Amino acid sequence: MNNDNTLEERLKLENLKFKCISYLFLFCILFWFMILAFHIHIVLGVIFVFIEIYVAYSCMVNRRKIKELAKKLKSKS
Repeated sequence: MNNDNTLEERLKLENLKFKCISYLFLFCILFWFMILAFHIHIVLGVIFVFIEIYVAYSCMVNRRKIKELAKKLKSKS
């Protein structure tokens, strides 16, 4: 039973790591679109800034969850 919980937590950890990497990749892509959007129109650029802030916040939250889950797994082993 305990082994199943550890496996489930490790899968959660890997999923969160993948999400965090995906958010960072998305952040980089959106950054370049934001620069292009500011050249096209200021309002479009501002919209991309808010999207960038949301993506960065989501990545930060996922990193915090990764750290907590990693500490939990280390304490069990």
